[in-house]
Amino acid sequence: MAEDAASPPLEAALPAADRLLYASVFPPDGALLEDMAKAVDRLALNDASVSVAREPPRPTLGAGLRLGFRGLLHMDVFRQRLRDEFDEDVLFCAPLVPYRLVSRADPTRLLREIHTLDLWPSPAEEKAALVLEPTVRLDVLVPLDALGAALDVLEPRCTRQLALDPSPPKAALRYEAPWAAVVDGLSEALAHATRGLATLAVDPPTWLPADLVKVDLALNGLVVDALSVVERRPNVLPRARKAVANLKEHVPRQQFEVVIQAKVANKILARERIPPFRKDVLTTKAGKNVGGGDVSRKKKLLDKQKAGKARQKTVGNVTLSQDSFWAVLATGPGRPSRSS
Repeated sequence: MAEDAASPPLEAALPAADRLLYASVFPPDGALLEDMAKAVDRLALNDASVSVAREPPRPTLGAGLRLGFRGLLHMDVFRQRLRDEFDEDVLFCAPLVPYRLVSRADPTRLLREIHTLDLWPSPAEEKAALVLEPTVRLDVLVPLDALGAALDVLEPRCTRQLALDPSPPKAALRYEAPWAAVVDGLSEALAHATRGLATLAVDPPTWLPADLVKVDLALNGLVVDALSVVERRPNVLPRARKAVANLKEHVPRQQFEVVIQAKVANKILARERIPPFRKDVLTTKAGKNVGGGDVSRKKKLLDKQKAGKARQKTVGNVTLSQDSFWAVLATGPGRPSRSS
């Protein structure tokens, strides 16, 4: 690795068909879909790297669009332009890099491309298929005094360290990393940690088998597929716990109980509970106790309140903000919390 070698731009190292990051976008109201689509089309005219396709209707969010970007920063800039220039306050879901599903018996036989988690293989299908993810090799040059900071950024995100040469004046590192980790703000995090002194070069990607699972998040038993994420199997449990804890902070308290669950297939990995608002039905407006010492009347009032809240929980809708989706996105390795 030559120290003065020119490093290609991060996204330029990948072919156009393979460098995209996909995100589902939904309007706050289904009736505003066409307005959102027109605003997206007008912005896409000035940005040929954005791909636009219709998203199949979701049970929880309705119809939307699936947009392709070059990276997380590109997606964030597009979202801000959509909000600022067209006054469209839309909902961006957790992004996804493309994956491939191939046959275990014949890995050269492509079963399908996975651009949305609706196409993720079922547990039964995984027995006869392999998931391939785009994987790249990274060459990093960093001053010796910033080597520790660079390692702190690279180690949680990369799957394997291939080489480390600490010879002065700069240390040379080579890593193998999933493309999902690279587009998820790796270059920005590395530049911030090393005060802009590190250089990063990316080799063309290869498709390698990966032990990945889809983690679903459910609110009151209903899976919100727009919150689903892909994670490596060894990291599933801490990711699930962090996701439900972060989501709990961004889901508003309701008149009914809200239960947040993270699960893989039908196995629940983590759970959080948001208690409902509770009205004191045993005290009158004048501050007097209802029923005096009559326990049966108090129990009847509490049971009536409990039944009402159970009915609300069954028919009530939980409103999710953009912060809720960023909270799930921020649970990835090395990702800080952020606001919209």
